[in-house]
Amino acid sequence: MLRAWASGPSWQGENWHALGYNVYAHFPEFPPDGDPSNDRIGDPGSVGVGDLMVDYQQSSRDFWRLINQYHPEILVTTSRGGEIPWELEALEGGHGRHIQSDPANDWRSDGKGHLLPSKDTIPLRSWRAISTFRAGIALQSQLPLERLLTDLRGLERLHVAIDRTGTSGNYLSGFIALHGLYYNRIEPNNLSAGHIHVGRHVNAVDATAMMHATLDIILREYPAKKTCPSETDN
Repeated sequence: MLRAWASGPSWQGENWHALGYNVYAHFPEFPPDGDPSNDRIGDPGSVGVGDLMVDYQQSSRDFWRLINQYHPEILVTTSRGGEIPWELEALEGGHGRHIQSDPANDWRSDGKGHLLPSKDTIPLRSWRAISTFRAGIALQSQLPLERLLTDLRGLERLHVAIDRTGTSGNYLSGFIALHGLYYNRIEPNNLSAGHIHVGRHVNAVDATAMMHATLDIILREYPAKKTCPSETDN
């Protein structure tokens, strides 16, 4: 669903839909069949390869490297969810209500030797995020949730819902989602950030259509300052 914006010769994100933004997408690949859901958590087919693979340490490093490269004004993180086809997450963080020790314990292990996100294995900004926004303290999505809910439902393609009480979870979805909202909090030039869970049964065609529509709604909500962006505007 993100391939139109993947960096490379076929990149289509320049001045996306004439809205004044360049759009880039980065994501892991899942060989050999492209489907991580039929592999056990921690196995190679589930972890993936490339940017933002399903590994706390690697995803954290990749996230800040890409942030330093693009300095995005709009940031949308996504991951595979459950039964809800298009789930807009309203909150992130807030884990560890009953854990008084190491914040790393707020996050489930990938298994197979993959490590929890400890202070010594992830960037300092990531550790600050997961250490601060826990024990009931959360960050709110900065996406235009109500507009997205209304306009996407009008497409009549997939069921759309807002998760107003839960988070993206205490596994990698919630981890990378919290990164996005923490970046929004510390970077004044970031206008909007938030996470979307894509249901496990959603096919690529529907997901692509919904992601394109979602991005268009968000970009129209935050009109670009430049009409002809350069390669560094996102």
